Amino acid sequence: MSIDRNNLKKHLIEEGIELLKNKTSEQFSMREVARIVGVSHNAAYKHFKNKEELLSEIAVISFNILTQNLTHNKITNTDPIKILKNAMKEYIEFGIAHPSEYSIMYSSSLRSLNSITRVEKAGRDLSKLFEHLLRQCIANGTEQNTIQLHVISLLSLGNGLINLILCGPLRKAQTDEKFRESLIHHLTKDILYGIV
Repeated sequence: MSIDRNNLKKHLIEEGIELLKNKTSEQFSMREVARIVGVSHNAAYKHFKNKEELLSEIAVISFNILTQNLTHNKITNTDPIKILKNAMKEYIEFGIAHPSEYSIMYSSSLRSLNSITRVEKAGRDLSKLFEHLLRQCIANGTEQNTIQLHVISLLSLGNGLINLILCGPLRKAQTDEKFRESLIHHLTKDILYGIV
């Protein structure tokens, strides 16, 4: 692979994402990413001090892509409930379509007890977007804590469905689009029933 050294960091990220499609983050190595890109492992370490830093960059990019997709959905619709339902659908579809990125977005190894990491900030930005979407659907005067708890419920149920589809008894939904659509429809309907 002929590599443009000026875009090496970008190539390392792209190939890191590709490598994660076949390996877990534990099996992932900087040396292998560098080999695939066609550079020495030392060249890769000039851009990322370790594999966690590269995985963090991939997670932040993934959160940002998802947040941008959800923001675009918000702009193209006007009904707040429909916007929130579509956002949940997009969230779940993203996790199913990008399982490797999804898994590192929520990886505990990229979190810190002592400080807020870039990954946590990107995750919080996504949560804030869901808070905003939910606030548009519910009555004025609802306390911030209540809205945050509803967002946690929304994302927890969405994450649960993603994991059941990717790893568990609902694997059929990966290939059966109609079944997946039905699952997502019922989940969002049930979630919103108690909120709006």
